[in-house]
Amino acid sequence: MTIRLIEASEEHLPAIARIATAAFHPNTDALSRRLFPPHLQPTDIPDGEAAYDWRFARKASSLASSESHLVVAVDDEKVQDDQVVGFSLWDAPPATGGDSGPSKEIPCTALDKEAYNEMKKTVNQDAVDTFGEQGIAGVWHLDYIGVSPGNQRRGVGKMLLQWGLDHAAAEGKDCYLVATEAGRPLYVAAGFKDIRVVPILGIPHYSMILRASTLRNRFPSVLDLYLYFLISLLLDPHRLFAAFAAFSILIGSEASPCKPISSTTEIQATSTFSSETETATASDATFTSELTSTESSYVTDITVTESETATSSEAESTSTVVVSTTETSAFTSTTEAASTMEAASTTEAASTTSAAPIENPTIIINGDFETGSIAPWVNFGIGAFADIDSSPVHSGSYSLEMGSQASEWSNVFQILRKSTLVANQPYSLTLYAKVSSGTSCSALEAFIDNNDLNDDFGPRISVTGAQIASDFTGLSGEFSLTQTALDSNNPIRVIIRAKCSNGFVAWVDDVHMGISD
Repeated sequence: MTIRLIEASEEHLPAIARIATAAFHPNTDALSRRLFPPHLQPTDIPDGEAAYDWRFARKASSLASSESHLVVAVDDEKVQDDQVVGFSLWDAPPATGGDSGPSKEIPCTALDKEAYNEMKKTVNQDAVDTFGEQGIAGVWHLDYIGVSPGNQRRGVGKMLLQWGLDHAAAEGKDCYLVATEAGRPLYVAAGFKDIRVVPILGIPHYSMILRASTLRNRFPSVLDLYLYFLISLLLDPHRLFAAFAAFSILIGSEASPCKPISSTTEIQATSTFSSETETATASDATFTSELTSTESSYVTDITVTESETATSSEAESTSTVVVSTTETSAFTSTTEAASTMEAASTTEAASTTSAAPIENPTIIINGDFETGSIAPWVNFGIGAFADIDSSPVHSGSYSLEMGSQASEWSNVFQILRKSTLVANQPYSLTLYAKVSSGTSCSALEAFIDNNDLNDDFGPRISVTGAQIASDFTGLSGEFSLTQTALDSNNPIRVIIRAKCSNGFVAWVDDVHMGISD
């Protein structure tokens, strides 16, 4: 495979628009569905196709902007019409803050303009909250990355991301983006840190930043690798092969934060270890790896498995090193946010294994609210509010207070990390709750959903206000997740909601989730 990155030209626009239309189709992307709702779609063409002309016009406008970089990934081995296999849109540090990219409105009858403007306002506000009134001035901003269907899992997305990181590193600038739940693992692996959760049209996104100092220092030194090599040999000779392989991959790649590498390389390593009691031979082990400068960030596990084959003369033990990597396919960072954005949100995420973890991981973060903040919980609803309260509490110093000035449901949710979850296991969700009035607060509920506010994995916990008015009351329920849900792009969320009249509130504390005993 030979894929090269080049800055786009007008001849690439049709392919870019096709990829954007397919990768961010309303049938598979929740944000695109909000922007292109069914009732606005023409009936004479397939659903989602009406977005093509709009996307084409926006890409043409971005191409003409001096502050935008439209980059394409080209596979010369494919036929002419299919050679563009991915693209990215980066905003270089502009001279002033504010919106970047296309500035004039591009008409599209299939687009919900109100939803689009709300999305634009939300993401622009996040840039202001992060950088001040200057917005994205002074940072490299990734609008999004798109990979064509059929070309996922080839490392295209990593290459397109690395292109911008290299340019930012060369200029000593920070990188900033707003990621979806599906795209976030890619950026975390590359070194991005969460700033806050940003609900866009009710869909959780993550404001993320990669500081220039991290860009300069995120690669291990040769000394670090050499020490790892020696320690592995001393601790366990069987690990030497794995250490040697990792050392060879990283040294042989000539990885550099300012040098994108797009080729695929095979590295073969053979080593034989001897002792008085046994012989272990590792022969013809082949490592195939895309040597981008972020390759080491994507290696999540190195496993040595051994098998013995008896022969007439001796037993041979073969060690095979398996390098497990995690990669998303069509990545989205923002929805063309601060640049008068476009619907580009999700991507196909790598499947989540159902194998049980060795240790019980922490599933719910800040369930006791002792951080003094509601993050990473997100509040939504008509007139809804949620905040930290120091009294009353079930334990510790803080609890969560929630209500609605419109006397409607106030909802808080937290997106669960699928890497911590196991399919077909009974999970117990527990919490403590109290309301300020048993008559003015009618109900409190808690459940796990698939981003749809439905009871997807078991009946919801539900009580009346009168049942929890006197003091904090322990509530619990059992849920079981499916492998289909873990493999899908839809987030799995813990939802807690209360319905109180204006002026009355509910308190929640000590929320916990784990595999049932």
